[in-house]
Amino acid sequence: MPRPLAITHVLIYRQFGGMERYVLELCRWMKARGHAPSLLLSTGSPVADAARALEIPVRLAPIAGDANPLAPWHVARAVRQWGAELLNVHDNDSAVPCCLGGRLAGVPVVATVHAFHSSRWPFIAADHLLAVSAALGGHLRGQGFPAERVSVIRSGVDVAHFVPSDQRQARRDLGLAPEGVYFASTSRLSRGKGLALLIDAFTGVRPQAPH
Repeated sequence: MPRPLAITHVLIYRQFGGMERYVLELCRWMKARGHAPSLLLSTGSPVADAARALEIPVRLAPIAGDANPLAPWHVARAVRQWGAELLNVHDNDSAVPCCLGGRLAGVPVVATVHAFHSSRWPFIAADHLLAVSAALGGHLRGQGFPAERVSVIRSGVDVAHFVPSDQRQARRDLGLAPEGVYFASTSRLSRGKGLALLIDAFTGVRPQAPH
């Protein structure tokens, strides 16, 4: 078994979506295997209470903003407080100051990239990039990041929790008809998810395939 690792994760967005849930699950998994995860959040983050319930060390600080001059100091302070050996900054357009905080603290910086970005700027200060899909890894390399600085590690699924169930029973539980085709989205409702575009597409397809 690898030796225990002290790692600080950084979440900058003040929201509670899929990425935040993924990082919480990652921290829970790390802790269960003897590692020492900690979590640095933006002031006002709704993730704090959930992290404390998992007994994950949490610190709130004003770290948001791509031109925030104090963010590197706050990040370095948290890393030193927890004795972290690695800083993992999760996907954000204002990741640069946080990555610089890791450098200020003298620890390696990994940026986990969860989504496509039009600019390579947010991640230039990271030592290494983790892409959550092969397509995203190819996108980062296409932006000019050397192949040796990009690794693909797909988001894991807890198979003890997410277990396929009987489809007919699931439809009954949800009050759905036993026949027909249904589409489901497990994402949060936000413009960037493109759900409005999907609804428009269904409107165009329905006359051709009403069932």
